Amino acid sequence: TGDQLIPKDNLDFGQVELGASKTDTITIDNTSGSGPLTVSALTVSGADFTLSNNSCGNSYPQTVPIGSQCAVTIRFAPNALGARSGLFTMDSDGATSPDSVNLLGSGVEPPAPVPNPTSLDFGDVLVGAGAQQLVTVTNASPTGSLPLDPLSASGDFAVQSDTCSGTTLTPFPQVGSACAVIVTFNPTTTGPATGTLTIPGASGYPAASVALSGEGLEPATLTASPTLLDFGVQTTATTLAVTVTNIGAPGQDAQIGTASVTGSVTPQQFGIVADDCSGTTLAGQASCQISVTFDPDVEGADTGSLDIPYNSGRTLNVALSG
Repeated sequence: TGDQLIPKDNLDFGQVELGASKTDTITIDNTSGSGPLTVSALTVSGADFTLSNNSCGNSYPQTVPIGSQCAVTIRFAPNALGARSGLFTMDSDGATSPDSVNLLGSGVEPPAPVPNPTSLDFGDVLVGAGAQQLVTVTNASPTGSLPLDPLSASGDFAVQSDTCSGTTLTPFPQVGSACAVIVTFNPTTTGPATGTLTIPGASGYPAASVALSGEGLEPATLTASPTLLDFGVQTTATTLAVTVTNIGAPGQDAQIGTASVTGSVTPQQFGIVADDCSGTTLAGQASCQISVTFDPDVEGADTGSLDIPYNSGRTLNVALSG
């Protein structure tokens, strides 16, 4: 009796994605035999491999007539990444029984977006200002292409530009297997901010996300206490003081110019009599003081403003009345 397994030594399924499967065949060849071949058992070992079909039947013993072949279908469905192995064995009345074929294959990642980094911390950013960072997205699969839907970001974060939305990434590491995203953080309020960059696969492919975080800082901003200096009814000179505070975060200095006053009556009845603010650099969370006098020369109401310029174009106005 003659028998032969084709292939003789190894059946290599190559790379197969997790969650997918691939079939191939082993041929029981009795075309050169001197008589019928009786097969008593066909077995497959290895958790990733199964015997899915036998053209000669699935009951034993079975006979392969002289001059005939049988096709045995083996299915490879990897349940883990990396190299996988198994063994196909045929027990028969052949001279070389038991005959075996090594089963080989490799489990690989299915198409999925893999962002780098997986989180972005923008650190401290001034309210009204902005910062940007880069995220690269790679197709995890070495075998399958990955279509992507448009990307989005939540909260005070946004996708400024990207080469990912609506594209199809080729298998890694081919040219075109990666794309890039520019994410911006533009805080609208002070304090911690969080958001998510969403990278959705199209056509049912999986999505990925990047955790986004940052801290909104108050820029240098001057406030006054009180915001109105009301001198009331006076017949002689009276002085009131206003406290000026930079509510900006530490490190956010205010460069203060020269304070001045205006009034609605001529000659001017409001005046600055003491000033430790003008011409100074007021640090974040620090304060200074200006004293204003109202010296009435004309009967009747007078209104005006104490104007404190700072940081090239900004002005704090304190209302005056008396």
